[in-house]
Amino acid sequence: MRHLLKKTLLAGGISMMMLSAAGCYYGSGMGYGSYANANKIKTTAAADTLEEFKITDFQASDGTFQYKDLGWLSSYQDLEKEIAMPIGTTTAFTEGETMGDINYSVKLLNYISVGMQPVYNAEGGLTTLTVYFEDTYTAEQLDDLFDKAVAAAREAFGDEDKYQENDQDGGKGTVYHTTGAFWYNETDQYGDYTMNSFQIGKLDSGNGTSAVVIGVNIYDPSQIEEESSEEGSSEKESSEKASSEEVSSKTDEKNLKETSEAENTAESEE
Repeated sequence: MRHLLKKTLLAGGISMMMLSAAGCYYGSGMGYGSYANANKIKTTAAADTLEEFKITDFQASDGTFQYKDLGWLSSYQDLEKEIAMPIGTTTAFTEGETMGDINYSVKLLNYISVGMQPVYNAEGGLTTLTVYFEDTYTAEQLDDLFDKAVAAAREAFGDEDKYQENDQDGGKGTVYHTTGAFWYNETDQYGDYTMNSFQIGKLDSGNGTSAVVIGVNIYDPSQIEEESSEEGSSEKESSEKASSEEVSSKTDEKNLKETSEAENTAESEE
């Protein structure tokens, strides 16, 4: 699970990963961000107390996908100042990264999010921020939100760069189906973090859509290439090992058969 989280964060698939994390939470009682029950967060915000949030609030004037004026690699304190509330307890995962789950809501397309999840790298710099909507709404309402959000994003940013659907085995006969739309942008402002993305994802955990996630992240494409290369090498080694074991097994069987035939011939001659 941790490897999947790391890999997907790098690949710019944060919405899909977070939705998958929700599945992991249901399946094992663990996970890094469940969009249905994580920390039992349920918003109490009233619609008339919230400022209307727009899809375009996820993009800066230079085209970088980010949360309002909060630049990438910002600190915990920067986000707390932006939303005027503390982040609270964070969850640590692979290589020193941390994830928060904040009872902070935004109103988007007349829907109110349940919470916000920022992710920070080992140096404490913001690399991902998502808002999520879940089963305080019906599956039909969440589908409506997803469709409206994708349409609004297409109007604001143009057609998505990628649209994908995935199935993940949740165990005990459960399959989690995720759908996501992705927009990408390249930047040279943040060192090795040269790619950023805006994403909209939804999760069907078997009874209709149960979560919608909307967010942005920044990542280093070279790390994806390295991990892909390592995985390819590992898969090749595994394949070669399996092939070698199969050949060895067949050789043993052949030798055993020849030995048995030789013994039978000797007995017959006697």
